[in-house]
Amino acid sequence: MRLYLKDYVTLGNAFCGFLSIIMVLKGELFWACSLVMIGFVFDAFDGLVARLTNCFNRFGAELDNISDLITYSVAPSFIVYLALNQRIPEMVDYPLAREIVIVSVASLPLLFGVVRFARFIVNEMEYPGFWIGVPRPISAMIYISLIRSHLYASDFSPYLLAGVVILLSIMNLSFVPMINHHRNRSQWHTWLKGIIYYGSITLFISDLAGYFWDVFCIYLILWS
Repeated sequence: MRLYLKDYVTLGNAFCGFLSIIMVLKGELFWACSLVMIGFVFDAFDGLVARLTNCFNRFGAELDNISDLITYSVAPSFIVYLALNQRIPEMVDYPLAREIVIVSVASLPLLFGVVRFARFIVNEMEYPGFWIGVPRPISAMIYISLIRSHLYASDFSPYLLAGVVILLSIMNLSFVPMINHHRNRSQWHTWLKGIIYYGSITLFISDLAGYFWDVFCIYLILWS
């Protein structure tokens, strides 16, 4: 099977997901989250490369889906586990119960992401201009932006994260329509341009002020 340029870009996405997991094993939460973001950049550009090289095939589409599964489902589960394990207080009398709860919550992005992946292989449900259910990239971005935001410094933050993980995991398999900017672009062209232009400026300013992740998290919630 010959690999084209856009396939190597797609593999960059998968490799970032792999590196993110390694960072979790090393306890580096910042880099684990950052590598998911870098993987998203590769994911965004493989379609552009495919269009520039006029190279589209079924293999590339499936490779992209599998890479997304690694970066947006497998890696986030490891990240959520580390984030919860670091912040939820130790329970001296019930250490096993604490571990079971953390593992159960952290496994949801992986389990629901795998089911969503398999469901769309068997029966791809699409509607022009929309996704069905919350896409895995959106869920992953919300997880990591929440973990990296100032909000996660508060005492209740790990429980908030657990609630968000449970909600978004369920929404991954829901039938709620979500705006899809990849299809029927003309339908959302003006609206998307406004978000990109003004959103980029706001994120740049918030980055200078040290609140990039906080603002980014708010954007993602509003977007979804």
